[in-house]
Amino acid sequence: TDTGERASADVAGEAVQTERGPQAASSNTDSGPYTRLTFEQFVTGTSNRFSHAAALAVAETPAGAYNPLFIHGDSGLGKTHLLRAICHYVNHHYPSYKVRYVTSETFLNEFVQAIRNSTQPEFKQVYRSNDVLLVDDIQFMEGKDGLQEEFFHTFNDLLQNGAQIVLSSDRGPDAMPTLEDRLRSRFKSGLITDIQPPDLVTRLAILEKKAEFSAIEIPGDVLSFIAENVTDSIRELEGALIRVTAYASITGQRCSYDLAKRVLADLIDNTTQRRRHREIDSQGHVGECSTSRWIRSQAAAGVGR
Repeated sequence: TDTGERASADVAGEAVQTERGPQAASSNTDSGPYTRLTFEQFVTGTSNRFSHAAALAVAETPAGAYNPLFIHGDSGLGKTHLLRAICHYVNHHYPSYKVRYVTSETFLNEFVQAIRNSTQPEFKQVYRSNDVLLVDDIQFMEGKDGLQEEFFHTFNDLLQNGAQIVLSSDRGPDAMPTLEDRLRSRFKSGLITDIQPPDLVTRLAILEKKAEFSAIEIPGDVLSFIAENVTDSIRELEGALIRVTAYASITGQRCSYDLAKRVLADLIDNTTQRRRHREIDSQGHVGECSTSRWIRSQAAAGVGR
């Protein structure tokens, strides 16, 4: 690993001159299971409306609105959906643009492979010749100096050549202690948006949209039950609906409130336990803050005397 990082530092600054724009072929980044991850299929609410609007603005005018765009939020709230939606939109409306979506883990694996195979110029060509580069889960670059060095130069090269950069993370740039300051400042130089867990109205709207594609009829009380009890993650929300409909279909039973309650009992218990743990942690934090304030006030009173 040390050897790889030293090698990366040696090659990271070598610029590769590439052509971008109309002559660049579009990457196939919205095929297969990701075709449904479009803006039309993204359900907006108070928790994600700003991020959705920013992503759509970037897709409509790449490098003309917010660059870079940095979207952060907990896992399962729709960050990947928005990145994929940008890919889909740009590929459709700007077919001559070269668009690349990648996770930071894939970027790391390909970077290490390039060092091992002495194919760093080809690696640079792949990533620095895009019109739009979208990197998911950028937080995994934390603590990896060689990788951050390479991405720093990739980032600079893309911006200097008028490319759009979109990043996602489970936390904001300031919450990454082992992220290099020069990268942090660049991530903060554009627009930063966050996605919060969806409220009840948004959760129900998400389920209703999913239900439109279901092969079986799903009663409204089933959707309401799931929306009221699965609160932390859109991914878990959709998974809960799939579990209920699959169980009803496989067993030949009618999809009902009682069936949903029985099938989702373990998932709801886990959600309830997580909620209680968060409440306990929050109360403990408040208690610690109150104690600290009391100690400071007593110390100040002592000084006064």
